[in-house]
Amino acid sequence: MTTHWAIDLGPANTVVCEDRSGSPYVVHLPDLSRVEPLTQTLAIPTCVCVLDEEAEQVLIGQEALTYNWDGRAPGFARGFKPHLDREAQRGVARVGHRTVTAQDAAEFFLRALVHRLESTFDTRITDLTIATPCGFYETYRAELLRIVRRLRPTPWWRRLWARLLRRSDGIRFRTVDEPVAAA
Repeated sequence: MTTHWAIDLGPANTVVCEDRSGSPYVVHLPDLSRVEPLTQTLAIPTCVCVLDEEAEQVLIGQEALTYNWDGRAPGFARGFKPHLDREAQRGVARVGHRTVTAQDAAEFFLRALVHRLESTFDTRITDLTIATPCGFYETYRAELLRIVRRLRPTPWWRRLWARLLRRSDGIRFRTVDEPVAAA
C-alpha cells in the first residue's frame, strides 16, 4: 500500500504528516524539527540556508536556524512562502554572486525535506499533498507543481508510457485548500 504524505508549508513553520498505518500522524525529524512551546506540536521552521553559489549544500529547518544563530548567514532565507504567489522571482537571500529567489528557496526547502523523509523512513515518496492558500491558489499551485516535477525529473516518454499503463511515475501531486486542511 502506498504511503500518502502531506505537507503544510507555512510562512513560519512546516508540518509533515504521513498515513502509513492507516491513520495520519505528524512526522518527527529530530534534526529539522522543534517543539512549538505554546501548542507542544512538532514543526519544522520554514527556512533555508544556502551555503554555496551552486546550492549543493543547503540546510533547512532547525539546522538552518542553528547555523544562522547570529543572524548573519548570507544565504539564509525565511518567509519565502508569501512571495510564491505573485513575486516568485523576488530575491530573498544572497550567497556570493547568486541571488536566491523565493522560488529557489521553496525548491531547495522541499527538495531537502523530501530527501530527508525518504532517507529517514527508507521509502520513496510517490504520493504527496501540499496545502495551498485560498487567495492565490492557481499561481501558488503552479509554482508547487513545477517544483515537485523537478524533485524527480522524468523524461516525457516515460511519463507518457506510465500514463498509458495507468501507473504513476514520479510523484503524484495534489493540493488541498488550507482551510480544508486545517479542519
